[in-house]
Amino acid sequence: MTNLPGTVTLKSKLAVVLLLAISINAKADQPASPASVETFLELTDARQLTEAGFAQVISLYTDMARQLGITDQEDPVLKKYLGSLDTLLEAEMGWEKVKGPIIEMYSSHFTDTEMQGLIAFYQSDLGRKTVETMPLAIADTVKISQTILTAIMPKIQALAIEMRTAHQDAKK
Repeated sequence: MTNLPGTVTLKSKLAVVLLLAISINAKADQPASPASVETFLELTDARQLTEAGFAQVISLYTDMARQLGITDQEDPVLKKYLGSLDTLLEAEMGWEKVKGPIIEMYSSHFTDTEMQGLIAFYQSDLGRKTVETMPLAIADTVKISQTILTAIMPKIQALAIEMRTAHQDAKK
């Protein structure tokens, strides 16, 4: 059967549909765009979480100072070094320094379609509640883990002593 000029064959139609399907599928597999990841990071309060991490490091540093016998929070030496630590953290791990690598990381793990789904979720009421509640849930999880770890610490220490003894015996 010959085709008349200007008519579209079934093969032509199938070829067009196939090309469209391939291009749509290729688009779906594209890494998340930097703009979509940035929107996601804004919705999830990533900057605030990074800054909260600084506060935890400073708290650990303050605890370390107490272990060294520096207990007065107003101690000028402690204040100086806490200031230096804050400056160091901001310079080396501040949001503007880590934002680019974080965007690249999310782009490598999520397609643009997946990122759009995450954005839609975090724009929803449940997504906003998740952002508000997750830091509290994580803090509670850490407390639970610390309680359990404290309870089993003697067993962990006993295991370490047993391993050291076995290691020393094996060397003999």
